[in-house]
Amino acid sequence: MAEEAIVDVIVVGAGISGLYAAYRLQQKAPELKILVLEAKDRVGGRTLTADLKTSRDGNETDRFDLGGQWVTDTQENITALLNELELETYPQYHTGKSIAELCRHIKQYALPIPFISLLSFLESIYNVFRLENLVSTVPTWNPMMTRNADYLDQHTLADLMKPCIRNSAKPLFAAAVRTIFGCEPEQLNALFALTYAQASGGFMRLTLTDPGCAQEKKIKGGSQQISQILVERIGTEHVRLETPVQKIVQKEDGTILVTTTQNQATIQCRKVILAIPPSQIIPIQFEPMLPGYKRELFKHMPIGSYLKFIFIFDKAFWREDGLSGEVVSDGSFTSLGLSIGPLTYLIDGTSSNGTPALIGFIGGRCASVWTSVTYEERRKALTECLSRYFGGHKITSHLIEYVEKDWNLEPYSGGCPCHNVTTGSMKDFVDGLRKPFTNIHFASTETASQWMGYMDGAVDAGRRAASEILVSFRDNNQSKDYEIDSYTYESQNKRMASLFVRQLWSGIGCSSILRPTVNIQPSIRTKMVRRVNRHRVPTHTKPSDRWAQKKTVARIMEADAIYDDEFAKRKPIDKIWLAKEYPVRSWSLETVLEWHREMVQPRMLNSMDSFVWARLKLDMTTPKKTKFVENVRGLVTFPHYFEDRPRKNVVLFCRLPEHIKAAEKHGAYMSGYTEVIKQFERGDVTDTNYEYVLCAPDVYADILHLRKKISKDKFPNPQYGSLHPNVDKMLEKFIRGKEYQSVKYEEARGILELRFGIINMPQEQLIENFQALIEQVSTHSQTKVGPFVTGCSVYCPPSTEEFRVDVTPFLPSDEDVIESKELEKQVVDDLIKKSAPEIGDDILKALPPVK
Repeated sequence: MAEEAIVDVIVVGAGISGLYAAYRLQQKAPELKILVLEAKDRVGGRTLTADLKTSRDGNETDRFDLGGQWVTDTQENITALLNELELETYPQYHTGKSIAELCRHIKQYALPIPFISLLSFLESIYNVFRLENLVSTVPTWNPMMTRNADYLDQHTLADLMKPCIRNSAKPLFAAAVRTIFGCEPEQLNALFALTYAQASGGFMRLTLTDPGCAQEKKIKGGSQQISQILVERIGTEHVRLETPVQKIVQKEDGTILVTTTQNQATIQCRKVILAIPPSQIIPIQFEPMLPGYKRELFKHMPIGSYLKFIFIFDKAFWREDGLSGEVVSDGSFTSLGLSIGPLTYLIDGTSSNGTPALIGFIGGRCASVWTSVTYEERRKALTECLSRYFGGHKITSHLIEYVEKDWNLEPYSGGCPCHNVTTGSMKDFVDGLRKPFTNIHFASTETASQWMGYMDGAVDAGRRAASEILVSFRDNNQSKDYEIDSYTYESQNKRMASLFVRQLWSGIGCSSILRPTVNIQPSIRTKMVRRVNRHRVPTHTKPSDRWAQKKTVARIMEADAIYDDEFAKRKPIDKIWLAKEYPVRSWSLETVLEWHREMVQPRMLNSMDSFVWARLKLDMTTPKKTKFVENVRGLVTFPHYFEDRPRKNVVLFCRLPEHIKAAEKHGAYMSGYTEVIKQFERGDVTDTNYEYVLCAPDVYADILHLRKKISKDKFPNPQYGSLHPNVDKMLEKFIRGKEYQSVKYEEARGILELRFGIINMPQEQLIENFQALIEQVSTHSQTKVGPFVTGCSVYCPPSTEEFRVDVTPFLPSDEDVIESKELEKQVVDDLIKKSAPEIGDDILKALPPVK
């Protein structure tokens, strides 16, 4: 194994993202030694420009893009880079009518949405507005902040649109998804689709050629020029082609060893940027291993299936016929006995030199089916498609050349246009893609916060990775550079979070789809403002008058209270009454569950696998008037288990064989004694590998020295139940238990939301799970009069209905809560001391309190 020269930064991947990261590092820190490693025999990644024949004799050629090619003025990053590289753009031709081939009907249309029938047109408009409304509520910096995020994550885009999209609008919907994502709506995570669209400004912006939309402009001479010019500016000696990376080892001293498959050469560096698609990161060996959440996310990010083709003509005959050349097809016209037609989308592809061409795409299921036939069969079927739209004699008489690029066969890409996410994998989407892993940074276009999947997203990701490295290399004496510091992973998250909150409070992008933890604040604030304004003293009055009016206000409020008590006893005689005096009726849990079951029936929302949510209102007061309970968190073990997300990784310190056997039975991530302790001491296991650390009492004294290796909130603690003599019960609680955490919207009021079952579970099981939830949350009550849970409502997405539930039958008494807490604590302490006498009271008291 050859040891090579030491460099400062290694960039893996010579696409736009990786090359721009290297270029920016070289600009801002010329003293850094940078090396770019590319597995392919060319640069450019998913951009590829080729010289194609434009005359029948083959003597004339022109440049066409076989990969990514469109830009728009709203893409600030790529626009600035094109200006810096002195590359020009020209507009995408979109004058004239377009053609839609849907449900075996071919029609021309001039509107942004195809008009096949009035019903399908109106449904398409409704679905577009519904999608755009959902998109506007998704914060790209953390999609899981979206209300009903768990429901959206567990369902596909087809599931989301099923209740409102009918057969007449389905073909257009499927064609749009195949074109944008390269997959079917049934394969696409609903929350990811909304996040992807939000990063670009909406679904309509992704599909149109109008100003500001994704297909607005093309680059003269082809988009691969961007990468080629960047290589020239970086220096060809700093870029190595056909050099795949096999292994990346991070040492304890901060250095990194990168091993390539080329002669098994090893290169030493301080930082690594992985500017390659997520699917290409999986084959690389890492020491230590990548965090579990990153590995799981990469495994569940399949790339789209895509084939791009170009028909070159000697005349743009479609323009003469008043057509734009744009065609949308659902593949309803089949041929060769296959189940679906070949074409997904077609558009005018005339080059900057004026060479007439039509560029098209075969995406999603169409690509999966039609890549299995021969080149000649595909060409013949596509020619038949064009003949139906423009006339067969025009196609055959003017056709010069047909070229295609099957991106599914492209080495080290494996598909196009972008990586998608399967259902249930969005929980760690942001951290999994963008968060650095020690000295390894991630910079593919999928990691971008805006225009992900596009060239602009690639530039954005490269700039972020370069900024993170520049900040880490900066000396303490150096002053901060806003242009660099504001572009790191943490700074981007903070900036986008504050922007989203400002938009939320100003009413932009705020609707019922948001989490109550976010959108509850404006409603509370509005109520408080109204309450204050109701008795506000005018500011223009004199001080003496102002004091007098304050007394008057106090008397009025006192009189109102007396009046309200009397008025509350009366029955309303008309349709107007005060909600305060006539509260909304609460229903039994059995009745509410029956109503929700009716809503999710196949004839209604057709969502029988929906989760049932409980929203609890909490009283955070204590016997001391100025002191309030902080946000509570914990785990609840439901008597009837239901699968809602991957089980948590749990580490168990134990030495007895029955404890190890119990850990294996419950599926613990790691269990044992000596070997597990050594792995923690060496740093092989870190906080990113597990969610909880449990311990049997008999080995607790032997792991006290690991406090510096294990974070304070994860270290075993009897107050939280992670140090317990009943190891089997402890494992069941932490592996199968559901985690909850409250959110305070007032100093003395809080809200807690948690799923307690699936709607198709037997009603008795749902009621028992609800009882367990109420009892567990009530254990956080302080010694005061009154229940901790003051109210509850139950809802079942995607239904927007929410019903109040009478929780009185489920509430334990205050005496029972206090007695059970004290009894359990005493029993646990006694069992711990009995099983491990070496653990004294001084050790238990020294443990950090559980918040």
